[in-house]
Amino acid sequence: MAAHDTAWIGTWDLPKTRGADALTVCERDRATGALTPIRSLLPGVSVGAMHLDERRRVLYVTDEDTRHGADRQGAGGSVIALAVHDDGALVEIGRRPSYGSLPSYVAVDPTGGFLLVTNHTASAPVARLAGSRAGDYRMTLAYDTATTVLFPLGGDGGIGEPLDVLVHDAPAGPRPGQTHPRPHCVVASPSGAFFVVCDKGSDRILTIGVDADAGRIRPLAGDGFAAPPGSSPRYAAFHPTRPFLFVNHETAPIVSSFRHTDAGELVPIGTADVLLADGDGAGARQSDLRVHPSGAFVFSLVRGDDSVCVLAVDEASGSLRPLHTVRVGAAAPRGCAISPDGAFLYIASAGGDEVSAWRIDAHGGLTPAGAPLRTPAPGAIVLHAPRADTPRSQKGNP
Repeated sequence: MAAHDTAWIGTWDLPKTRGADALTVCERDRATGALTPIRSLLPGVSVGAMHLDERRRVLYVTDEDTRHGADRQGAGGSVIALAVHDDGALVEIGRRPSYGSLPSYVAVDPTGGFLLVTNHTASAPVARLAGSRAGDYRMTLAYDTATTVLFPLGGDGGIGEPLDVLVHDAPAGPRPGQTHPRPHCVVASPSGAFFVVCDKGSDRILTIGVDADAGRIRPLAGDGFAAPPGSSPRYAAFHPTRPFLFVNHETAPIVSSFRHTDAGELVPIGTADVLLADGDGAGARQSDLRVHPSGAFVFSLVRGDDSVCVLAVDEASGSLRPLHTVRVGAAAPRGCAISPDGAFLYIASAGGDEVSAWRIDAHGGLTPAGAPLRTPAPGAIVLHAPRADTPRSQKGNP
């Protein structure tokens, strides 16, 4: 078995890095968890999310911006396709506008024929004048169109022109910041039968399918599941073997669990709290969410508290039970990843300029694994090991 594999770390805060390379390629020591940078690329990009297509060995990266093109004017961000070489090097094979602003997530459908991208949209509105000389003049506010976009993929993983766009138009939630729909993730179910889209602006969890023959997005289960008002569902993650879905909420300190069917139906199971016992919850905002490869644990990052909550999964019912909540030691943990063997959790803290490695024990406990890697504003991380070299995780023995 090889002693090393690859990690890709994306820089998220573009103004802070002033046009430096946004994607760092690291060598990861499988025994110690240590990350060693070996090269970088993509200057001037703000990496919002990444997805690795294992079959084609293509890494897809969103440029989370409100501008596009050489002159960096309006019209939204981009999605970039990068071929992965055997040594971990990345070579760009194309990029497309994301057909929306601030692209927030990217996923490949199970057939490998399509790419889906959610566009989170910006907060600032545009003022528009309505009315006529008859006297009913009034000002209205218009926000970016919130979209999930379906792109075709070529044989090499290159991205084609969009085939279909799902416009999110549900009513906004009750919180002051919920001014309009804001889809934040699109995640494929383990069977590939459907995707989950979390709309934090409208407090809705949607399920969609892809009609491969027609090249169209098919909304499933009506208008989706209504999350608690003002909770802002942010990220979704599936149990690897059981029909359970987990969703965290940006503006509520809970992780929700659901039972799902391949028809995209969601049945709520319950919620679990994620805050530290000594925290007051003020300013706490959940960010990334991951399920351990064994399915035994769920990890949710909490900004403001700057912590990670570990929850145990009841494999019979799908309910969650908080186990540990640990301070990460750096500001604004935004993205995380679990090593393919389930032995390490990596946390990218955009406000603390570091990526930390944590060893996961058999009970979901976390222990720091060496000194953090210092790197500007990390917000996303993807780990990759060749499948033949990846041990199968067992429950209780990650």
